[in-house]
Amino acid sequence: MRRALSVAAALVIGVSISISAATPAQAHGTEGCTAAPAGIVCVHVWATRTRVREFEISRDKGSWDLVCHYSAQMEARFPDGTRAWIEPKKSRSSCAVGRGWFNWKKLGYDFPRGTRLCGFFWEKDDQQGGAPCVKLS
Repeated sequence: MRRALSVAAALVIGVSISISAATPAQAHGTEGCTAAPAGIVCVHVWATRTRVREFEISRDKGSWDLVCHYSAQMEARFPDGTRAWIEPKKSRSSCAVGRGWFNWKKLGYDFPRGTRLCGFFWEKDDQQGGAPCVKLS
């Protein structure tokens, strides 16, 4: 019985070590969200410090509601107060059930420390929620 408990404890410790060892690889993604009608709008940024590899924006509804005729764009808000659209605006004229999203991959942009990357999401030309942002440090 005592041996079974020590083996079980070793397995639990081994599992927790392997889980915590995998965590730093996922720590490069950062998310910001804001409330929107019947759901949320979120941005997710994959970066190493201030070098951005990927940007995603999603519009999630809390039900099976449709997200139709939607578009999105990302904006950089620099520490000096200036702003700039990054990458062309993306659009879809179709509908998605419960969730609409866009992803900009292989960006490779270097931004100044303190830059905030924000996302704007529109359905039928109406902005959904605020502009969620992620600050690069």
